Amino acid sequence: VAALVRPKFDEVLKTGRGQSWVDESIDIEREGVIAETFWTYSFVPILGADGSVLGIFNSARETTARVLQDRHDALLLTLEAELLAAGTSDAMIDRALATIGSHLGARRTGFSEIDISAGTFEIRRCWTGDAEMPDITGRYPLGTFGRISDELASGKAIIIEDNETDVRTADPATLAAYSAIELRSGVVVPILERGTYVGGIFAQDDVPRRWTPHQAQLAQAAADRLWQALKRARAEVALRESEQRYRLIFEQADDIIFTADIDQRITAFNAAGAAAM
Repeated sequence: VAALVRPKFDEVLKTGRGQSWVDESIDIEREGVIAETFWTYSFVPILGADGSVLGIFNSARETTARVLQDRHDALLLTLEAELLAAGTSDAMIDRALATIGSHLGARRTGFSEIDISAGTFEIRRCWTGDAEMPDITGRYPLGTFGRISDELASGKAIIIEDNETDVRTADPATLAAYSAIELRSGVVVPILERGTYVGGIFAQDDVPRRWTPHQAQLAQAAADRLWQALKRARAEVALRESEQRYRLIFEQADDIIFTADIDQRITAFNAAGAAAM
């Protein structure tokens, strides 16, 4: 972290004035991997009798867990409000994709559903915000965008920092598919229903980018919440449609149709039943 803190250290030496920082992002290598961490720390000068800086006292506390939890909570709170405000399933998806895109700083997000029997997936909705990336809604064969389907089916999130160097996407056919939709990097998280791969959400950029595991976790949490809301909304629509069909049959049938309670009292009847009575 020398490149980050050395200028600040030198400034305290030069001015004799202390400084502090709250929840500053610092990339640190841990176990061979660059990790995004956050710190609250301060540099306090130790002054001599003549006012010169004899040393600097550093106090530091890592705040990564709290910062990441705050991000997680903020995303889900915003998403919950957006889902409640949406009137249709498509509106739910659109609002969720916009929320995810904004929180992750993505240039494009999308929601897809899988048809395993047909070997295809359909990108049902796509969000690009103010970015000039193309809308890629449509139906595609599984494997169009690299060898990632099996990993997603196992419940694993996919992080691709540069499709030109990732072994899963660096073959000519996949590179051509990525180039056609201006895709260079992204995160894909699966949606599983009772262990079955049924869909996913992606966040993408048109330049190489380091996506963090925490961003993938955020996308996964949002995808799971959206899927639960969609299932409930679709079930409600199916129930209303079933009730409408029943009501049409009941009201328009020429046959006598009636309902009765356990004491055999008639509780409802259709027009044909009314005419017969």
